[in-house]
Amino acid sequence: MHISWRKISRSPVVLLFSGLLIGMVFTTLVFIDNVSTAPSDPVFNMLSGSAGSSPAHANLASTTTSSSSAEMPKAASLSALLPRLEAKVVAEPDDANLQILLARTYLELDQKEKGKQLLDRVQQRFPQNQHLPFLQAKILMESVDTADLQKAVSLLEESVRRRPAAGHVARLYQGRTLIRLGKQQQAINLWRDYIATLPSDDQRRSLLEAELEKLANAS
Repeated sequence: MHISWRKISRSPVVLLFSGLLIGMVFTTLVFIDNVSTAPSDPVFNMLSGSAGSSPAHANLASTTTSSSSAEMPKAASLSALLPRLEAKVVAEPDDANLQILLARTYLELDQKEKGKQLLDRVQQRFPQNQHLPFLQAKILMESVDTADLQKAVSLLEESVRRRPAAGHVARLYQGRTLIRLGKQQQAINLWRDYIATLPSDDQRRSLLEAELEKLANAS
């Protein structure tokens, strides 16, 4: 049986399908335009770990990619979104949290020199920012220089003071840095003392207890 494609192309079903397809494309374009111009941009909400707030008031409590429930997006996603975040920082130069978010993104993408330079500028303009000590320490922790590691330990102590709610993460890295400095017993004491301040059912205990168990098994 011969099929007439000309007749099919004129059928109501094909016309209806075409109309739906055009409508979907139009709706998508409108959505993309809204995302790029809306005051609360989902892109930056995702970067900051905030579900519904603008980046200027984002909750940046997450400081690691492995131990926090609000994880940073994967590197491929961050690379694609980085230019938009950089442009937003240029447009809003007085927003300290945006600059911290950009610095954190640089560190996640292993662009440490850019992250360090930006954090130095944040230090000059917003020296009391609560997220600053941890991110500065995160750079120094990877150094092989003893002075850098000692500075990281001090910065992590300051991070605990400025952000008590995230103190368990700072203590975790502080202990690891002390171990790199050859101060294993000091690290053990630090972790035990901090655990003692937490309730027995506090989930934050598990991070440090796991570190203590690893040390015990290694010895």
